[in-house]
Amino acid sequence: MSTKTFVCLFCQSSEGKRSREHVLRKAFNKTAPKDLIDTELVTTRIRESDETPSERVSPMSQFDVQVNSVCTDCNSGWLNDLEAAVAPFMLWHLTVHGSMKVPAVDEHLLGLWMTTRALMRTCTEGRGRQAPNHLFHEVYTTRRVPRGCFVQSAYVDTYVLTGGRCTYESDAGGENYSACVSFGFGFLFFQTFLTGGGPSSRALGTALRRDIRKRFPAAFKMVAPFDNAHPWLASTLLTGGEARAAAQVFSQFYIDRGFIDPKAIVMHPES
Repeated sequence: MSTKTFVCLFCQSSEGKRSREHVLRKAFNKTAPKDLIDTELVTTRIRESDETPSERVSPMSQFDVQVNSVCTDCNSGWLNDLEAAVAPFMLWHLTVHGSMKVPAVDEHLLGLWMTTRALMRTCTEGRGRQAPNHLFHEVYTTRRVPRGCFVQSAYVDTYVLTGGRCTYESDAGGENYSACVSFGFGFLFFQTFLTGGGPSSRALGTALRRDIRKRFPAAFKMVAPFDNAHPWLASTLLTGGEARAAAQVFSQFYIDRGFIDPKAIVMHPES
């Protein structure tokens, strides 16, 4: 059995040193109420070879989930800078307070950060469910949300914490790969729809966007691609139950149309 050469997910260089990147910044857990930090089952790769990678499923909090396929240059460089740029805005939503003065944020950077978190979260879902490598590399080279993918957010009337609920359609790793990754971040709920770039996955993304707008009118704002026509604050708050329903909208979209058996849905367990 030979060991695979390490290749960074983002820059795709084999010359860098492997490091561990948290899906959600570890320091965020100092702000979140301790009694609301929960655990969920996360798949981690403990050894990679030319044959079958070894995996382990273990419970951990939302802020302990890590990916070990990012090089130190990316981790301590542009990824760290990106997270620092959005941290004040994200931390505000983890704080239980009455202040309505939301820190300013560059929405381009916010959408990009949300996309990098979603991409890395797919790496913890087990073999065969990771987003295609070209999406990671496109983010690295363009510093933009990949073509065909989109990010949306909504405010929730109750505090919700989840480190990335994932639902999938098909063609893992291929051009018709489709996934939806949902994060509950205090009073902010955001979703990233990832597509492999193929025509069917892009068409699915367009249909899902339309479906969500119909199910939850005036609740979601399009973060990326940037939507200049709508204000940042949506006019309707989601309830906690609606946020959970929105996290399942990807699979529900297919069930409602009779395309798939509900038992065939691959979904991360509830946190």
